[in-house]
Amino acid sequence: MNLLLSNDDGIRSPGLMTLAVGLKEAGNILVVAPQIQQSGISNAITLFHPLRLEPEKSYTERFGVRAYSLTGTPTDCVKLGIHVFPDFKPDLVLVGINEGYNMASDILYSGTVGAATEACLYEVPSIAVSIGLGQDREEPPYETAVYWVKKVLERYDISMLPKFTFLNINVPPLEKEEIKGIKVTTLGVRRWRDSIVESKDPRNSPYYWMYSGQKEDIAGKNTDIAAVEEGYVSVTPILLDRTDQKTYAALQKRYKEK
Repeated sequence: MNLLLSNDDGIRSPGLMTLAVGLKEAGNILVVAPQIQQSGISNAITLFHPLRLEPEKSYTERFGVRAYSLTGTPTDCVKLGIHVFPDFKPDLVLVGINEGYNMASDILYSGTVGAATEACLYEVPSIAVSIGLGQDREEPPYETAVYWVKKVLERYDISMLPKFTFLNINVPPLEKEEIKGIKVTTLGVRRWRDSIVESKDPRNSPYYWMYSGQKEDIAGKNTDIAAVEEGYVSVTPILLDRTDQKTYAALQKRYKEK
């Protein structure tokens, strides 16, 4: 099986390296990842300057894995990974392991989820993988995420995923033995109370620094938020089609009325 790996934390992210090493026995691996940190970039693509693809010898020398860094976004990486290598046709795209959860409404911002979405558009099965940050934001146990990704793949034939659907996996930052199991979930709702700080640069021109402060979660019984809080791995199947079918039906009825 050909596995294309990418992320949004950058080519030197320990999460990506751990995923590459952990899946070496599962198939033929190609890594194409951003040269620099690209978190929060969502589905952005590069249109107005050329992209540079550079071999990453450290992956080959340390892990025996073929890898390239790209001066582009996570979505760019998946595009090139699918189209630029004539000797490599991916059977599965895995994006991660992201440092920090990508769940609920946050998936709208996520470069990790954006890259998985891109693979899905080309009808290549894809999985976005993230692990939560522990207390004091110490580096999470990425090996736990690799272990449970393998469990997901053992229990479900990923080639059976419906067209234009991908999996979003979130893993609590626990040792693998402490995880209670896997729960199939829906997306919760997460809202952030944004803060914008205004200041001035040395030329006295204003600039703004935006950051997310307190979060408000709306976590129903079967949501991804609830699952990880309870110590389970959350597996959420996500459709590209965001159509609200209930409102669609209501509008259809309304506009057909004479």
